[in-house]
Amino acid sequence: MLKDIKLRTLKNTLIRGKCDLSHFSESQIINLSGSWMDPPGKLCKKGSSTVAYICGGVFVKCSPARKSTKALRRIFQTPRSKRSMIMAEKLNQLGIATPQVFCAVRETKYLLPVCDYLATSVLDENVTFCDKLPSREWENAFQRITSLLGNIHSADIVHGDASMRNFYLFRNGSENLTGTIDLDGCRRVPFFLRKKLFSKDNARFISSFIICSGEQETPENIRNLCSRFIGLYRNINSKHKIDPVRLEKDTLRFLQSTRR
Repeated sequence: MLKDIKLRTLKNTLIRGKCDLSHFSESQIINLSGSWMDPPGKLCKKGSSTVAYICGGVFVKCSPARKSTKALRRIFQTPRSKRSMIMAEKLNQLGIATPQVFCAVRETKYLLPVCDYLATSVLDENVTFCDKLPSREWENAFQRITSLLGNIHSADIVHGDASMRNFYLFRNGSENLTGTIDLDGCRRVPFFLRKKLFSKDNARFISSFIICSGEQETPENIRNLCSRFIGLYRNINSKHKIDPVRLEKDTLRFLQSTRR
């Protein structure tokens, strides 16, 4: 169970947030401090805004502030790790798989955010990410991810980065299930933004599917894929209507942006 924690590190920084101490100890929390500068274990990503690694059977995602101006802005923002934790809980309530959150904390120094840390379970070996699927599995993935997006949107939640690389397929006994990761941009959206943001979510997925599967990027093919998507999506989510013209334009825009 996630509980409130507040710890002082050897660097005189403060780490506070939520942690499940049955999976992630206080010493592990303290060791998160500064780990984004020299990640231990297996490095998964090292970018300007995100550093991710696997260490001790735990996946850790770091979001450092780096610059003082960025740190100042973060004072007024909900920590990324906390947003991901909240959304992981929401998705689990919807029956959508996502890695279990062990720890979601923010490190501060003199009240200024230094880094946000998210520690989760590591996906096991029977998981296959959708951008790595063999060609015979593309149609199955298309249907399952469409259903997942329809389910998320029916709860007025947007994924925020609905790329093929952020969805995975796996079996749980006799069940074929679909899961998702990277919930930094996942959030509930107000009524007046839903049509726009849901269309972007859907278009991001369709454009990613076209690129990963090697589908031709012709206007006719884009239109056909959008039409197929809308038909499947409506079976899951009749609450939110899709504008076919807008979806096609958003998909083309994502394709052009990716190619640039």
